[in-house]
Amino acid sequence: MVSPLCEISSKEKGLIESDLCFFMDTGDSVLVGSGMIITHARRGMVFNISENEWADIRIVLTKSKAMLDEQFKPYGYNFSLKQPKNRRPTKSDSAV
Repeated sequence: MVSPLCEISSKEKGLIESDLCFFMDTGDSVLVGSGMIITHARRGMVFNISENEWADIRIVLTKSKAMLDEQFKPYGYNFSLKQPKNRRPTKSDSAV
């Protein structure tokens, strides 16, 4: 089963992009300005993200925050790390 996130093209949906990840707006009408940072490489679990990917995530997160601050002036932010429901890790998930 392929994750819907694997089908997302950063060129199509990405607002801020780096070599290893991109930020995209979820388009949620209730949580206006909400988004996701997605790595280009499929990792399966957050614990498998490489040091270089973590560094890029931080850069994209900082740029995304600046963009959201300017556009929406939010009172605060929520940040979470998620793994798809009912997905068991595979051997390829451990390859960083």
